[in-house]
Amino acid sequence: MPPYHEALAALNRVMEFQTLRSRADHVVNLEVTNAQFSRIIGNQCPSREDWVIEAKVISIVRGEIAPGNTLRIQYTRNLYRCPGPIREEIPELKLGQRVEAYLNCQTNQNCVPAALAGSFVDEVTLQALVVKRREDYEREAAKEKGPNLPPDFLQRDNAIYFRRASFELQPSDHQLLRLHVQYLAKEPRVHIRLLSYAEPTMSRESAFVISEKRAMVVQRLLVDSGVSPSRIVIMPLGLERNPPPPSVKTNTSLQGVVVIDYGL
Repeated sequence: MPPYHEALAALNRVMEFQTLRSRADHVVNLEVTNAQFSRIIGNQCPSREDWVIEAKVISIVRGEIAPGNTLRIQYTRNLYRCPGPIREEIPELKLGQRVEAYLNCQTNQNCVPAALAGSFVDEVTLQALVVKRREDYEREAAKEKGPNLPPDFLQRDNAIYFRRASFELQPSDHQLLRLHVQYLAKEPRVHIRLLSYAEPTMSRESAFVISEKRAMVVQRLLVDSGVSPSRIVIMPLGLERNPPPPSVKTNTSLQGVVVIDYGL
């Protein structure tokens, strides 16, 4: 099952816990006086434990069973040892443990958990689990959707210009790089290519060397600003390809260019 659907199923399950807990006919504080289980193992994946718990009622929040009575609680606890979808386990109740339990009980005081794992956790813990499951779902849903595209102005204004035979950025380009860094910080799965072109007046060999060095200058500035180097591919093109049409800000002294390409 894809992670997106696993996270959605887990969120739905814990939300169901809340509903079932609210419908429990007995909510009691109890102390475990006896705990027995039998284990069934199927190829180590998963194993199942059938539990029988005897517990003394300390106090009652909801229901008609009086304090001091003994309850008999039966439930199955699944222990998954293999990779797979997120699954909830019912916590193990140990001898002497005190816990608030959400139960559905018969008149003979035989009970079952009202909400599986949610029957043996306090309200604060359950709410924290709801929050975590929702965050898991939203994160996986965002992955399923894919990263947000860069704003149109970043796709248009993606060229870093250099003066002839220079490796120094223009002041305005430092601000432009900061805007690209802000986008990349919000979309950590996005990778970029630095397509570097040289002036047409150079020899082919010199053009390759200088375009590589310029791309490395831009890469270093991005990395220093927090962008992982694994997300950046340098492509020194020299004179192998024609650079994109010049921006309106270019002039005769600005001819070398490094283009930030998002591969769109």
